[in-house]
Amino acid sequence: LYETYYKQVDPTYTGRVGASEAALFLKKSGLSDIILGKIWDLADPEGKGYLDKQVNDILALLRENPVFNSSYP
Repeated sequence: LYETYYKQVDPTYTGRVGASEAALFLKKSGLSDIILGKIWDLADPEGKGYLDKQVNDILALLRENPVFNSSYP
């Protein structure tokens, strides 16, 4: 299941998810831009400007949030 989510943000399997791709994916949650910005800051504390595959777990946990589940039947 989590791999499916990751494929949505890294369909070419580069191992990196850029800020714009992550933002488009996370905005589907319905969370505010402020909250999404905080999530990004936590996920990219070094300011690399991208997320690697290990951060997939963070995205997957967020997708388990009821807010996401209401956006994705």
